[in-house]
Amino acid sequence: MPSVVTAATSLSLVLGIASLAFLLSAVCTAAWVGEESGSTSGLWQKCDGAGDCSNVYIGQSIKYKHYEMVRGFSVCGCAMGLLAVVLCTLSFFSKTKVNAGVVGTAFVVQAFFVITAVALFTSIRSNYGAEQNIDVNWGYSFILGWTAFPCSVIAGALMMGLDTMKKD
Repeated sequence: MPSVVTAATSLSLVLGIASLAFLLSAVCTAAWVGEESGSTSGLWQKCDGAGDCSNVYIGQSIKYKHYEMVRGFSVCGCAMGLLAVVLCTLSFFSKTKVNAGVVGTAFVVQAFFVITAVALFTSIRSNYGAEQNIDVNWGYSFILGWTAFPCSVIAGALMMGLDTMKKD
């Protein structure tokens, strides 16, 4: 039984770190969508084909409408992911009496923030594309954001499963 707990906690920690890395990479890069003439746009900056970047200001253009919500949920997801990874690390090394259910809940809350952020962004940009009659070209940052979600869900499910096993 202890080897199962160690393996599950290790896998949960690896998935949690991966989820946090994916989300941080997505939030910090400017490749959420490809736009006209080889330019890209992210949550914080837009870059032209030559690599010159400028800040994305809320209200600057209709296509950046509601980005503040996406930014907020993304930052909350990063914060919860960091908390979950720290708690999972402490739990793994038995440095604290935080049970697996608390760690699992932190990962699930991170997953909620991540799915809310990327789903909002998907909706915002899809609606803008439909209104402007243009195709949306999703970038690698967008894919990283979506990839963070299943990693945090699986990490949370593993830790909650461990908590359930310990109660039996």
